[in-house]
Amino acid sequence: MTSTEQKIAAQILYLEDNRATGPDSLRVTRLPAADKGGDWEICGICDGIEPAVFRHLKSLLDAGKKEEAWEASLQYVLDNTQAVRTWLGAQDCPAVEFFLRDFFFNAGIKSASLAVQRAVNARNGSLKEDGIAGPATRSAFQA
Repeated sequence: MTSTEQKIAAQILYLEDNRATGPDSLRVTRLPAADKGGDWEICGICDGIEPAVFRHLKSLLDAGKKEEAWEASLQYVLDNTQAVRTWLGAQDCPAVEFFLRDFFFNAGIKSASLAVQRAVNARNGSLKEDGIAGPATRSAFQA
């Protein structure tokens, strides 16, 4: 993980839990009753959506392995949103990458792809708005 990727992932974790600024502040929090992600989360990584990942992170925290839990959380965010890199192409645009990764992390690939298609179409694009970031979407977005 590059320094830029690490900063992006850390900011996404911070947006999920504004107390999470590093290993010592990583924590398990209760989700609101109406939340569809389950009962518990660690910076947006919920027991109802990613139970195996959540259990692994919680077991690290329970064992006092805060640094390892932090690194695993950062890596999870990056792995989970890796598709964004193919949308950006070879360009180095950390601000756009951050925005897309955060949107992807929260809304999923289909919604993030649809948002990209709509943004391209708003600038005179003619993409089919299907929520699939195929070659035409990636090419139009990169242009």
